[in-house]
Amino acid sequence: MSMRVVHYDLSLTLSPVPPESPIADAPGSVDLVGTLRLRNEGARPVRQVRLLLYRLLEVTSAETSGVPLALRQVQRRIPLDWTDALFVNRVTVTLEKALEPGAETTLTLHYGGTLVGYRELGPYMHDSVQRDVAVLRPEVLWYPVPGPLSWQGFMGTWSRATFALRVRCPAYWDCFVAGARRSEHPDGAFTFESTGTASTPGIHLYAGRYVARREGPVSVHYLPGGESWAASAAAAGAFALEELERLLGVPPVGEGRATFVAIPPGWGSQNLFDIITQTAEEDPARTFREVAHEVSHFWTPLEDDPDRFAEAIAHFLQDYLEGLRGGPTAVDAAIASHMAALGRQPEAAKAPLAGAGSHPALETISREKGPLALWALARTVGIPDTMDVLSAWAGTPGGGPKDFAAFLLERAGQMKGFQADPFVDDWFRADLCPIDLTLAPDAALRRVAANYLDAEP
Repeated sequence: MSMRVVHYDLSLTLSPVPPESPIADAPGSVDLVGTLRLRNEGARPVRQVRLLLYRLLEVTSAETSGVPLALRQVQRRIPLDWTDALFVNRVTVTLEKALEPGAETTLTLHYGGTLVGYRELGPYMHDSVQRDVAVLRPEVLWYPVPGPLSWQGFMGTWSRATFALRVRCPAYWDCFVAGARRSEHPDGAFTFESTGTASTPGIHLYAGRYVARREGPVSVHYLPGGESWAASAAAAGAFALEELERLLGVPPVGEGRATFVAIPPGWGSQNLFDIITQTAEEDPARTFREVAHEVSHFWTPLEDDPDRFAEAIAHFLQDYLEGLRGGPTAVDAAIASHMAALGRQPEAAKAPLAGAGSHPALETISREKGPLALWALARTVGIPDTMDVLSAWAGTPGGGPKDFAAFLLERAGQMKGFQADPFVDDWFRADLCPIDLTLAPDAALRRVAANYLDAEP
C-alpha cells in the first residue's frame, strides 16, 4: 500500500450495557471520531483512500478540513485458506484532489456501531464491549487502517503510527492503553499519548470495572469476582520476576515492574511491556503457568522475530519456573507436553526452527519444538551454560539478535565438549525431528544429548 497513516487522533466513547443487565457478555457499542494523518509513500498520486474497518462499524461521514468527502462502504471477505469468516467493512474515501507522492493530508471519519470481534478466528480476536469490560486490539480493526484485502496486507497494517486517544467510559471504569502516557481529567475522560514503548504495533485498549491489588513490584487490576485470581497472579508475578532476574543476571525490559490487567478467560494473554494482559483463569496452577510465561517475555523483547524464537525461549523459561515451583516432575510434565504436541503434528516436528515463520505450523514449531530444542541444549551442556547463553542473548542491545542459531554457534566455544554444529544443523536447519517422541522425556533427552557431546577418549 502506498498510503500510510503516520498519526491517529481518536476520540472514543464506550457504551456498555448497564450493570443490571442479566447478560454479562451482551455487546455494547462504540462511537468514534478519528482523524488520520495520511502520507502518500508511493510513486504515483492517489485520489482514493481505501481503508479496512471492523465489519459491524459504519462510517457516517468523512471530511478533510471541514469539507465533506464522498465515501463508499461494502462488506468484503479477506480470503483465507482455513476460514471464510473474516469479513471487513471496506471503506473507500475520495479526496478532493489527488495526493502527490511524499505529500500528507488529514482525513476525519465519524463512525460507530457494535463490536463483537471475530471469536471464530482465535483468542486474540474475541474483543468486544461487555457489561464489565471492553477489550479493543488492532486485530479486530476498531480503528481504520489502509490495507489490501489479504491476510498479509491485513497483518501488515499495524504500523507504529503515533497516536493520541481520548476515551469516555462509565465513571466506575478504569482504562489502560499499552505504550501510552495516561492522563485523567475532571470530566471523567482519559487521554493517552503514544510513547512507542509497547512490544507490539497498534493501539491496544483495555477498560472495565477494575480493582487494583499490589504486591511488591507487581500490580494486578482485576474485574469483579476476581479477587482469588488476583492474589494468585500477584504472587506468581513477583516470584517470576525475582527468579528470572537472579537466574539470568540481567534486568528485565522496563523498570523491573509488572502491571497485569485482567481480561476474560480464553481471550489471549499478551506481554505489551508496560502492561501485561492476562486471562483471569480460576485454576491457580494455570494462572502460575500463564503469568510465568508472560513475565518471561520481559527477557525476550525482539521486534524483528519472524520465526518467533522469542516465544520458544519464553516457554522454556516458563517450564523452568514451573520446575522451581513444582519440582522435577513439573518439568517432566512440561517436556512431555511439548513432545506430545509434536507427535500430533509430525509436519511441525520435522520442520527446522530457522525459517519457521513461513511454515503453516509456526505456532506449534515456536511453542513446542523451540522449547524442546532448548531442553535438549540444557541436557547436553547443563542448565548453567544454557542460562548463560540466554542471559547473553537477553542482554544484547535490542533484546537479542534475530538469528539465535548463529548466536549459539558464537557462544559454543565456551561450552566444553559441545558439538554445536550438528546441534544447530539438526534443530535449526534440517527437515527432521531430532528427538524420539515415543520415549519418556528423560530417556529421550539423554539419547539426544549423547549425539552432541565429544566422545570420551
